[in-house]
Amino acid sequence: MIRAIGVALLVMGCRPDIGSGDGPQIPSDFESTYTEVRACGPSVHPSAENVRTWISPNGLANWERPVGERGTYDDGVVVLKGHYADENCSSLLGFTVMVKLAEAPEENGGWEWHSTDADLACTSCYLGATCAGCHASCDDYLCTERDE
Repeated sequence: MIRAIGVALLVMGCRPDIGSGDGPQIPSDFESTYTEVRACGPSVHPSAENVRTWISPNGLANWERPVGERGTYDDGVVVLKGHYADENCSSLLGFTVMVKLAEAPEENGGWEWHSTDADLACTSCYLGATCAGCHASCDDYLCTERDE
């Protein structure tokens, strides 16, 4: 059901050069290969949906540091936030994808943001400064808090 986001972004006209030229490749089994860093719950984001958040394996060690002590994420880290219409996070609306890239604009903290619908069709591509303005106050632009 879940396809590689890079393919969806390319087909839908988003930047085809995200990540290693093919876009951020999200495995179909990302729920077991990425680490869920925030379980289903209300978002503090202005969109106000319920969300779940995962981080790619290459970003987990940095994320596990205490808030305020996290360093800069490495190139290639992907954060995937699922937006859901219900409190149980069973009715997927779409995803927000953050990708850390050396070639991303410095004013965006080296991150690129993309939004997709539930079928991974790009709805808002390369959001950049739209997201960076608020995310700039977080540890390397990643605002996800720990589930305690």
